[in-house]
Amino acid sequence: MAKMFFLFAAFWVSTLYAQPVKTWFPDSTLQSEGNLLAGQRSGQWKFYYDNGCLQSFGSYQSGQPEGVWYYYLRTGVLQKSGSFKSGIITGVWVFYYGDGKVSSRLNYENGLLNGPSWFFYPNGIVSKYGFYKNGKETDTWHYFDEKGRKTKSESYRDGVLWGKKCEFAGDSVCTELSHYKAGKLQGPYFLYYEDGKFKTKGNFKQGVKRGIWYFYDTEGRLSMKAGFGSDGKWNGRWTEYGSNGRILSTGKYKSDLKKGKWIYYDRFGKVKKVEWYKNGKIYKEKLYVY
Repeated sequence: MAKMFFLFAAFWVSTLYAQPVKTWFPDSTLQSEGNLLAGQRSGQWKFYYDNGCLQSFGSYQSGQPEGVWYYYLRTGVLQKSGSFKSGIITGVWVFYYGDGKVSSRLNYENGLLNGPSWFFYPNGIVSKYGFYKNGKETDTWHYFDEKGRKTKSESYRDGVLWGKKCEFAGDSVCTELSHYKAGKLQGPYFLYYEDGKFKTKGNFKQGVKRGIWYFYDTEGRLSMKAGFGSDGKWNGRWTEYGSNGRILSTGKYKSDLKKGKWIYYDRFGKVKKVEWYKNGKIYKEKLYVY
């Protein structure tokens, strides 16, 4: 009877007071140390690598991580730090490069990325920043090179590209402007030279080029006009222009293959050659001499 009372008392005491606990690697190197309360981890715990370096430390409450935790590389350098609430990641988490410099600063809510997030190059310059919602990219994200110059901005909805996207040159001039819907190119597309002049403009539909596209030389003069079909291939009238605005050649395509009659002009607008095509292959040619 006395023995049973002693065992009951010991169990009762263990449920009220934290009991120190240590675990060991097979070579007797310390693996972890902390406290158990009612059989669950409680209070501060520390975990170690088999080389003796600290791996992580933080606090437990009712067996779940709680509050701020720190995680380290085997070299002893801080790898990341952030908070838990009832075992769920929450708040700001900071991640580090191997030399201790910050690589990213992320916000969490209910275990998912939520809110503003920042990423950095090893030199400390921001590489990109934007927002997450329920673990997925949302709204506009901005990207930079290692000198801090903007290289790109793009919009997201539920983690997929949706809306405007712009590529920038070294002086932050937009050189490519496109639009997306559900992750695919959709709508107006513009390509620019670095001085702002048009290089190319046209439209996309469900990720493929559609309709009439226009191409320009470095002086902003129209150099080519061509059509694209529903398969994204050359289709319809194709016309090439000289620097004086005169037509140099014109003809039709079907699924990237030349078809029918093609006419070629000299810079004065006179016909110099005519070709006939079938299934992309020339079967007749006529030359003109003046």
